[in-house]
Amino acid sequence: MDSVERKLGLIENLFHIIHDFGGMIDVNVARIEGEIETNILRKALDLLQKRHPMLRVRIIELSDGAYFSSQ
Repeated sequence: MDSVERKLGLIENLFHIIHDFGGMIDVNVARIEGEIETNILRKALDLLQKRHPMLRVRIIELSDGAYFSSQ
C-alpha cells in the first residue's frame, strides 16, 4: 500500500464526527528509561508506519465529505 486516497466509510465517518465533539480520544503514553537517540526513535517510528500503513494517513475535509489521505 503506497498511498491512500479514499472517502471515509459509514462507521469511520461516525467516529470522525464523535471525535470532533471531543469523545473517544485515545492517548498512549510510553515511558523510556535512559536516553534515546533521535535517529533511533525516528527509525522505530518509520518501521512502525511501514508495517501499519494507516498510521501514515490524515483526514481531510472536502466539500463532499471527509477523506483519508496519505499525501
